[in-house]
Amino acid sequence: MNKKNKWLRGICIFICCMLVLVFAAGCSDKNENEETFESEYKIGDKCVKNGLKIIATDFKTVEPTDEHKPALKKMFVQIDFRIENLNPEKHVISSHLMANASVKDKSNANSYLIMESDNAKNANPDFKTLSGVIESNGVLEGSLAYEVNSDWASINIQIKTIIDSNKNKDTVNFLIENK
Repeated sequence: MNKKNKWLRGICIFICCMLVLVFAAGCSDKNENEETFESEYKIGDKCVKNGLKIIATDFKTVEPTDEHKPALKKMFVQIDFRIENLNPEKHVISSHLMANASVKDKSNANSYLIMESDNAKNANPDFKTLSGVIESNGVLEGSLAYEVNSDWASINIQIKTIIDSNKNKDTVNFLIENK
């Protein structure tokens, strides 16, 4: 082989190697802190939006106590969340201002809005509210608790990632289904 062919062959091999490296980098797992764009999330799914990593970590029914009982044909439910602040500044979370929920019953195709239930919160002595200030790189763990009809089919929880935003792009939807 003459020098010109060796040189061209070397350039081709170099270009092929670079293409393989670029392709491999593009196929690697995405950064766990990159923004996610799913329309709805379920228990265990991780969502990153506006510098907050939000995970619905658990769902449970809450047993009533003598002092805190649900209304007839109703029950208490609790959804636990973990929110990590990836932003360089602190972030305020308020469950009253940032979380909305609706429920759909098995016997009714319509959904209706529900508010957090103080009775459901107080029935669980370990209840920790989903409100507080999260420092940069800090974590807030807390719960939302509701009183729902016993025949509920699904609960849709919308969490705003920016407290005063009314834009859908700043909202994360978690869907909990009763199986």
